[in-house]
Amino acid sequence: MFIIFVKIKLEIMKKFLVFIAIFSFSVTKSFAQFSFSAGPSFIKGFGVEGVYPGFHLSGEISNDDVQTMYARFSFMPSQKSFSDSVLVSSISGLDNPYNLLVENVEKFNYSVLEFGKRYYFGDGYESGFGVYGGSNLALVFNKVQFEAGEYDKTKYHNANSETNIASFVGFAVGLNGGLKNSFAFGTLYLDAGLNYKLIALASNTIANSSTQYSNLYFSFNFGIRKDFY
Repeated sequence: MFIIFVKIKLEIMKKFLVFIAIFSFSVTKSFAQFSFSAGPSFIKGFGVEGVYPGFHLSGEISNDDVQTMYARFSFMPSQKSFSDSVLVSSISGLDNPYNLLVENVEKFNYSVLEFGKRYYFGDGYESGFGVYGGSNLALVFNKVQFEAGEYDKTKYHNANSETNIASFVGFAVGLNGGLKNSFAFGTLYLDAGLNYKLIALASNTIANSSTQYSNLYFSFNFGIRKDFY
């Protein structure tokens, strides 16, 4: 089941990236300006502990100095948190105690493919200082993994050790806004967003045990943008 889910997830990502590539190639012929941006990113799930740091890569195409379309990929590596305890049992059956309760460590990450539209105010998209806002659609991928904490693996074993990995794939909608200022070396920017997953599919029942999953999440990004004409 998990292998089938991973194949489906990879196929979705592949089709999305192909769509972005074809779209970018086709619109570049008619639009005057394309930009590439990169920088740090942070995601915070509503109602869960911890902030997930990572990075983003983005492409943006201007229709004019007011409207643009963009695509962005963000990745936040796995962070650790502690869930409920897990029971490990004696391998030989002769150890005392026979069962041990150890910490259950949860690892959780984010991979986000985002596509949307922006409207610029102030000096506009190409130069000077400006503010912007817009809406977006996103495919959100999460991997969750549970690992038992420290214990003597020569004497004890975790019966669930082979079924402790799961994934989520979700479709989200959101709003975002930010600030930018253009300089001779490029454009510096920062923006924030709020997204809600309308649809979320889990690869197996292990995913339901996650303490880090949230349908609503906040994002914050900043970085540098380089324009190409």
